[in-house]
Amino acid sequence: MILLLGNSDDVLVRSVEGLLGSRGLPAQTVSESDLFSKVPFAFEQRGPTFGGSLWLDGHETQLDDVSGVLVRLPRVWSPPPDFDLQDQVFIYHECGAAWYALIAGLRCPAVNRPALCGWVQDLTYPETLACGLAKRLALPVAAPPAAAPGMGRTVPTRPPSAAHSISFYVVDGELIPRSADDKALADALALSTVGEWQQENGLRFCRLDFELHGRVLKLAQVEGYPLLEEEPSDVVERVATAITEVLA
Repeated sequence: MILLLGNSDDVLVRSVEGLLGSRGLPAQTVSESDLFSKVPFAFEQRGPTFGGSLWLDGHETQLDDVSGVLVRLPRVWSPPPDFDLQDQVFIYHECGAAWYALIAGLRCPAVNRPALCGWVQDLTYPETLACGLAKRLALPVAAPPAAAPGMGRTVPTRPPSAAHSISFYVVDGELIPRSADDKALADALALSTVGEWQQENGLRFCRLDFELHGRVLKLAQVEGYPLLEEEPSDVVERVATAITEVLA
């Protein structure tokens, strides 16, 4: 079984679910609120040995039977307000830590398997990713985009709209341009380097934003939770197909 951990109003989750269904591959979509409040699970890890089970719609599924997982959790769930604030904070972090450990322990392909600093929404994580990849590509880093005031958390972004900005979606080293005009630049980037970097960072799917000024190319941002709601259907389909190939 392939687990799709994300909300049904996410265009990417819906697209991957449809592609898996067209191939006759069993998949289960679980929303973030259901995952954190309605899905019992148990697992144990001893050294390299990892095993356990979870219950979906009243049926027990062994973790060894999970063949792939898409993680698209916006991390906006919070415990019910009938708990006092201290208990809400405790429950939020304990649920997150438990699911982080479970996803990290799965032996199947995962898109994505975020690092702990990404999971807890460390505000320095996006800049750390951009600096690490830019070093691998031997590119300078553009000034990071301004954070939304008062948010206190990482916020998923859409591609920048400035004329000098170019963005690619990347799935396992495959660069998917947002327009045909950007294909030549995609072909010039070091695909093997990008793919290796993705594997090392658990980001098998992300978006890379570049700034091009004359002949100077700078890496502006690595978006680990790309939003595709406003993208053309052919771009969404290419991204979803590439992710399906990883999971299937």
